[in-house]
Amino acid sequence: MVTKLEAFKSPRFIGKPILADVDFFDSLEKIDQFAADAGIQIFVTSSTRIQGGSVSGAIVRPASRSNHLVGHGIDMNIMLGQRLFNSEALDKNNLNNLPQVIQNFIKSIRQDPILRWGGDFNPEDPVHIDDSLNLREPTIWDAKYPIIQSEMIALSQPNTVSGQPRLLFLVSAR
Repeated sequence: MVTKLEAFKSPRFIGKPILADVDFFDSLEKIDQFAADAGIQIFVTSSTRIQGGSVSGAIVRPASRSNHLVGHGIDMNIMLGQRLFNSEALDKNNLNNLPQVIQNFIKSIRQDPILRWGGDFNPEDPVHIDDSLNLREPTIWDAKYPIIQSEMIALSQPNTVSGQPRLLFLVSAR
């Protein structure tokens, strides 16, 4: 088990940079390929989070064992051309009204044996995608949690030597 936060980059992921556990990169690469196949871009709104931190624009209450807490989940909207499809548009009850390429993208996520689309959750969270680590491998989730949370806290705390805040620069590829 490797546990390390790194930036994941792809021209199909736009919006906020993705900071994720390196063990989630295979899933992100699958999501990236599904987006490429569909001809869409993933507009990222959130990736790894600090436990108890505020989640701006949350459409559901964050779960206590969320995969975001260990760097194994993203929240997103979908960009098709110049049009942004948000949580309201991506609602499960609206799937049949979405452009076929977006339906195909969501279908690819849903048919993957590891990935989960939050539109299938109760309550629904149609902007969420994860690899179900918290359910598939709960002991690994438990082992990763203190490591990832410690790294996230360290990124937000002053440097103990200089007293200055740490700076994390995430540059997306364009």
